[in-house]
Amino acid sequence: MSSTTVIDLRRIAKQLGLPEEGVLAAVQLIDEGNTVPFITRYRRDQTSGLDELQLRSITGAVGKARQLADRKQTILRTIEGQGKLTPELREEIDAAENTKVLEDLYLPFKPKRLSLAEQAKQKRLEPLAQEIIAADSQAADLEKRAADFVDDDSGVATAADALLGVGHIIADLFSTRADVRQRLRKLLFQKARLRSLRIETPGKALTKTAKHFRDYFDFDEHLQKVPPHRVLAMNRGERAKVLRVRVEGPTEEIQTIVDELVIPTDHPHADFLKGCCRDALSRLILPSLEREVRREMTDASEEHAIAVFARNLRNLLLQPPVAGRIVLAIDPGFKSGCKAVVLDSCGNPLARDILHVVGKVEQKTAAAARIVELVREHGCNVIAVGNGTAGREVESLLSELIVGDLQEHNVAYVIVNEAGASVYSTSQYAREELPDFEAAYRGAVSIGRRLLDPLSELVKIEPANIGVGLYQHDVKARHLHASLDAVVEGCVNYVGVDVNTASPALLRYVAGLNQAVAKGIIDWRAAKGPFTSREQFREVPGFGDAAFVQAVGFLKISEGTNPLDATRIHPESYQV
Repeated sequence: MSSTTVIDLRRIAKQLGLPEEGVLAAVQLIDEGNTVPFITRYRRDQTSGLDELQLRSITGAVGKARQLADRKQTILRTIEGQGKLTPELREEIDAAENTKVLEDLYLPFKPKRLSLAEQAKQKRLEPLAQEIIAADSQAADLEKRAADFVDDDSGVATAADALLGVGHIIADLFSTRADVRQRLRKLLFQKARLRSLRIETPGKALTKTAKHFRDYFDFDEHLQKVPPHRVLAMNRGERAKVLRVRVEGPTEEIQTIVDELVIPTDHPHADFLKGCCRDALSRLILPSLEREVRREMTDASEEHAIAVFARNLRNLLLQPPVAGRIVLAIDPGFKSGCKAVVLDSCGNPLARDILHVVGKVEQKTAAAARIVELVREHGCNVIAVGNGTAGREVESLLSELIVGDLQEHNVAYVIVNEAGASVYSTSQYAREELPDFEAAYRGAVSIGRRLLDPLSELVKIEPANIGVGLYQHDVKARHLHASLDAVVEGCVNYVGVDVNTASPALLRYVAGLNQAVAKGIIDWRAAKGPFTSREQFREVPGFGDAAFVQAVGFLKISEGTNPLDATRIHPESYQV
């Protein structure tokens, strides 16, 4: 987040409702290269006790403020290079509080493609446009004055052609007026409605995809009242070419506002300018503002969806582990049967089999007998059942067994969310951990381990594949991954990691570490055995001083030479 751009941190503190001194200290610490988990746990005294979520909100706000400041500098340089930068314009640009206002100010100076207005300027019609706007006496008779600009070489064959080109120039000038855009933007957010209609294809029946969007075939709601899930649903329907979505504002009020802003009272060519206003609105201003409004609604909806996903993911990752139990994990299935794996208290597979719970009575009876046999043979305390296909049938069988043949064994069953288990079963992590298992059995192992230690198992799966989000496939992948990775990082560092048992997937989320250092830790353990002191971390390739400071407090050694190495106490405080 380092930057030389100067921003107002006091304003950011006020916007976020956080203590000024805490925000200033947090930004300084982050700019120095400290991670959010490290600052949260070990520098709370400097940040006035800011928690992880507050620190991440500061990081996001400061990043946006610096992007805005950098954009201002780029725009100022561009306009200055055109020789059009005035002290008043510089002051307005410096005072812009958001990108919308800033881009409105920049619009008249923005390099344009060959638009109708640019083509008219190339035909040397701009002087006539300026005369009309200024109500110059030379242009008192428009038809007569326009005839002076007829030029076959330039493509202006008649006075009507000249006035058409002039109208395009004036419409373009009106469309770049910052005051017009800001006033209409405000009006749209206050009074516009979001409307969607079905795109009908004559002679074609309603497709299966189209049926998913029935609720939006004739939908109309005020912009301020449309919930995020509906915005994302309509966006999806539009991409599927099932829906046509529009932002509809109060037309008459819009036209009245523009006329008042751009046409002076008693202007001799008011009717001509009103025509230019209508053209500017229909062709330039409203389509641009509609795209802007839709984009802003989509961004807000995506932020909401990501926040919901992040909250659900955090709750899932921080579920309490079921420690010290021997688990019978069952991945339900119909045709190919249910994959059953027995795991010891550390998650290591002890036995596996296929159970046919659905089908002939003989198969169901054999499956029940095999479940009882596995429980008795290995002393299973709990049975973990995936919530996928055939899960209800397996649950029904287990309910009968628990009050029947398994009653004396005091066994319970738990339904486990198996989302992402199939992704894990074919991943590199799964192939390295369970090289002798087929993919189907690996899924069952993952289900059982999710019960034993949810955090350690779920970090092996891309967060987006865990399936606890709202319209997760409709949001920007980069933003989703960044937010979810931050959640996983926060959870891992909140709980801490036993460095002698943690997998590479878990270690890479420790503050200050990356994939290469995590692999280095695993290689060091394989070559030299368990770590006995935190100082040994320095022997791992890539584990430099900076990484040591950030990560060491989150890496615990349960049976080391120093009892403090098994705690969250940072080595910098051992002498206290």
